Amino acid sequence: MEKFTKFRDAGTGIAPFLPIAPASRAPVMIPFQMTLCVIRIPLLFLVFAFEVVFVEGLGEICLRRVVPAVLGWMKWVFFRTVLLLCGIWYIEEQVEKTYRSVLGCRANG
Repeated sequence: MEKFTKFRDAGTGIAPFLPIAPASRAPVMIPFQMTLCVIRIPLLFLVFAFEVVFVEGLGEICLRRVVPAVLGWMKWVFFRTVLLLCGIWYIEEQVEKTYRSVLGCRANG
């Protein structure tokens, strides 16, 4: 494995060709994870069913013309609930700005 050390990233030291060791599971955690799985899957289907009925059905018929912002918030709540059920607790939202380069925008003349 030492023959691949020249391929390490100079900045981070990450070796792209070394295998990643799998995370070890404690035998005590397996029943807990199975219980969560059995609870989460029906809840996911239930949330998706409510989303189809309320957002795609009633929301598109009633709210699209009257208050479109409420429809957006309803979608946000439903899909954040899905992410929560999948175990994603927090998403850091960032706004990236893109700037045009002054050097690349010269006019021919």
